[in-house]
Amino acid sequence: MSHSNHIPAKKNPFKKEKLPDLPTVDFIAAKEIDFTIHSTAQKVKFGDHEFLQCREGYILSYITGYANEKLQKYYYGVFYGLNHPLNSYGNVNGLTKMDHLNQFAALRVLETFPNIENKKLCICTDSNITMRMLNHMETYYENGFRSVRNGEFLQNKATYEAVNKVMRLRNDLELRVLHTTKVCGQMTQALSFVRSAIRASRYDD
Repeated sequence: MSHSNHIPAKKNPFKKEKLPDLPTVDFIAAKEIDFTIHSTAQKVKFGDHEFLQCREGYILSYITGYANEKLQKYYYGVFYGLNHPLNSYGNVNGLTKMDHLNQFAALRVLETFPNIENKKLCICTDSNITMRMLNHMETYYENGFRSVRNGEFLQNKATYEAVNKVMRLRNDLELRVLHTTKVCGQMTQALSFVRSAIRASRYDD
């Protein structure tokens, strides 16, 4: 009887798991702001819902954060348009900075964006940190979600890790991240949506 001398290879704990590639990300910074992107967007139906679609074919989503400092409650908001069924908001435990709330909102967009014919998704935000997170996710991942500057773990590391995972799972998307100031009508509506939803739910009673 022959005996195999094969010794099972030990798993290298330092070797990173092979993950799907990240989707492409188009980055439009503040200095390149073009308000006509928003003002000329048209409603187009994909699947069960209508979406605002800009001239270049991207579906526009708007993210925001809201803080009730008096009650120490902090919320994220995702907005596609007035009364849109995919609008969402929620209380976020453990996050108090506005940038971190925006990062969590970006995560929610990526998690909930439906699998429809149009794969071009634009995330509109006034948070530069959120924009950098989406644009440089590969660098953050390769660095173990540590700061390049001081080697410490990133603030809001859990959100970075979750965004990295969902971006790779949704690498069928063609992403754009667009700096959008609060003077944009849709951004104002996004914040109003969150405030109204909070009041309606009586979270602040």
